[in-house]
Amino acid sequence: MNKIYSFVGYANTGKTTYLEKLISLLSGRGYKIAVLKHTSHEEAFFLGKQGKKDTDKHFLAGANYVALVGPSGYSLVARQSEPEPEEIMALFPDADFIFTEGYKRGPYRKIEINKEYLPDDTMYKPSERFALVTDASNPEAAIFSIQRPEELAEYLIKTRMG
Repeated sequence: MNKIYSFVGYANTGKTTYLEKLISLLSGRGYKIAVLKHTSHEEAFFLGKQGKKDTDKHFLAGANYVALVGPSGYSLVARQSEPEPEEIMALFPDADFIFTEGYKRGPYRKIEINKEYLPDDTMYKPSERFALVTDASNPEAAIFSIQRPEELAEYLIKTRMG
């Protein structure tokens, strides 16, 4: 579990943008990254534009499983009850890091994204999170700068090894 990190925070705080930059930095250094994104939005499961693509039409028609396969990879959509995160993570045995977004509960190390740090406006207490990412100028609050994802990348590499 030392390679699993949950990126958490309130809506529109920059979680996805920050995570994109972090993934780019780590994958650029040769690390294999897996990402689990949790959603409660049904339309997120369409592989195309909601009914416009063949795969969506198959899913809308009632197919339980639809796979889109091409030269650079594949996507799979399954119509079933929500699996536990560990079931999906088992599909990524060679991942160096597994990042989740949207899983606010669970035993994973939490990295909270909080643009403007206000001590009373965080999701987790310091003891409940692995790291805090913010652009606040308060040096006690800014564990990692939202402007410098390379700092968190280095920290993750070091803590993963040790």
